[in-house]
Amino acid sequence: MKGLSRLYSSQEIARADLKAMEDLAIPSEILMENAGAACAEFASSMTSYGDRVVVMAGIGNNGGDGMVVARHLDRMGRSVSVFIAGDSGKVKGSVAVNLNILKSIGIPCFDMASVSDEFIRREIDIASLVVDALLGTGASGEPRDQILRAVELVSDFSSPVMSIDGPTGVNLDDGTVPGKAISSDLTVTMVSKKVGHMVAPGKFHSGRVEVVHIGVSTSRILDVDSAPFFCLDDKYVASRLPKTAPDSNKYSRGGVLVVAGSSEYPGAAALVARGALRAGAGICVVVAKEQVRPYLSSIPEVIFQPIDSVKDVPGILDRWSSSCSVTVMGSGLGRSSFAEGLFRAFWESELSCVVVDGDGLGFLPDMSPSNFRKVIITPHEGEAARLMGWSRERVSSNRLLTAGSLGGRYGVCLLKGPGSIVSSREGRGVISSGDQSLAVAGSGDVLAGVVGAIWSRSCTPFDAAAIGGWLHGRAGELCSMRSMDGVLASEIADRIPDVLGGSS
Repeated sequence: MKGLSRLYSSQEIARADLKAMEDLAIPSEILMENAGAACAEFASSMTSYGDRVVVMAGIGNNGGDGMVVARHLDRMGRSVSVFIAGDSGKVKGSVAVNLNILKSIGIPCFDMASVSDEFIRREIDIASLVVDALLGTGASGEPRDQILRAVELVSDFSSPVMSIDGPTGVNLDDGTVPGKAISSDLTVTMVSKKVGHMVAPGKFHSGRVEVVHIGVSTSRILDVDSAPFFCLDDKYVASRLPKTAPDSNKYSRGGVLVVAGSSEYPGAAALVARGALRAGAGICVVVAKEQVRPYLSSIPEVIFQPIDSVKDVPGILDRWSSSCSVTVMGSGLGRSSFAEGLFRAFWESELSCVVVDGDGLGFLPDMSPSNFRKVIITPHEGEAARLMGWSRERVSSNRLLTAGSLGGRYGVCLLKGPGSIVSSREGRGVISSGDQSLAVAGSGDVLAGVVGAIWSRSCTPFDAAAIGGWLHGRAGELCSMRSMDGVLASEIADRIPDVLGGSS
């Protein structure tokens, strides 16, 4: 859909560069000049006249962009020195052209292999800005040799860092950081944001990300509507959010059946229900043991359906399945034998749309697969690790791979955390909203309810997870305007209508 933000891989960007040179006959020197000049504008905004700037440059095109930056900063009155992480005698093409220009106008250029760590440290220590132009789009694997040395030297200091295209050490295709990496205050990238700018842990290294042109309209060199990887932002939500018809009633607005809560976690059911109702569900039915009922007293709009035995499940479904098109299961359900039996009974019924969260994710691997049921799972990293049979650290380092694997296995995976990922067989995306305010008990329960409500309003499972995740994240941001600390999950739910009012 036109106008939506998409994230691109290094191969797609490389093809765009090639198209600019071959199909549009733009010389590589001009593309490099345009990119470097645009980056230099940002670098100048981070410094003042007379400031010292250190450019750490590789011997590839990213280094060439850095050399253009150095020349323009010199023109703007900055004192620039360039350190080349590699053999400058091996540079060629546009990079060699720009290196020769630097030498001809007297900008100091040093092969890192010929100078000591102490010398480089002194230069960085007195610099107002370090420009990371070591490795660009397409780089993968751990930094090595002089590149690794440069990363380590830059990381030793607190000087502001601006990276060109992406922080060195971050794989821009998936956000993984296989070794040491530079952490940037600002990343200036060409043509489009890349996947690794928004997927953690690469997200944490990228800082603020700004996109600049290379002297030609992006639409002429990049198929802006083809990439299956979305930036799930306010534009995406506005284009896909189900609309409420003028003649709506509580049933047409969507109904959510919630199977959640236990004597250990009685509040979980209330939080799921609160999230569902605040996200626009017309009806919400909570199925739980009698001990949970008092915790729903603050939400009189909720219908409480007590359950004493797993044998009650068929009767409950007969009563409510026509009113509730989506079932949210597992939040605070506990891990008792009753909880497992309850989950299994609902799972083995003819439910067509199911959101699985919390304790339900622990039961899921033992459930028989279903070919007719549509499923959204909403794990945090610990739950995802158990589903994958991995350590939590491995999941944290490979979030995109994890979400893709679980999405392929179950249907749609919304992997929670910084830069929450939505992945299915149909597409992938990163949610742009959210901050630390979401890291509180019960926040995930609210999210499950929000996703269930959006799904009940007749959208695709992917869009339900994407829209629900973004609404939840934005509600957290609104809460954190007062304070990042002390936010309650119920307060996040209560801000959902404010977000809905601004995203329509």
